[in-house]
Amino acid sequence: MDASECILHDVVTVNDRQHGCVRFSAWSEGSQLPRQYESVKVPPRAPLFASREFGRPEYAQLLAIAGGEISEGAENGSEMGAFWREMNAVKERSLLIKYQEYLPLGLEPVVVHVT
Repeated sequence: MDASECILHDVVTVNDRQHGCVRFSAWSEGSQLPRQYESVKVPPRAPLFASREFGRPEYAQLLAIAGGEISEGAENGSEMGAFWREMNAVKERSLLIKYQEYLPLGLEPVVVHVT
């Protein structure tokens, strides 16, 4: 098994643990995986997603409670999971840096996430 920027939401068992690598991913406790690199262990079926029901607008989007290890844990500093190529965490950090640079003193920017 080779996995990168994935969220293995439930227990996973791999027959050949000698070959492959799980990198920049979240995996469930109790899983039997090949070597892990820069990966995060989470409880099985942890509440990480806004919805797991296919067809919903918020399907597979991470909740704010997922934590920085998952929301900024991909190789490029983005979130793990299906939306890692969107680079939302990187865009949000860049936006906040620009706001802090150009906002008048004393004002704090607030990002409101919309699905």
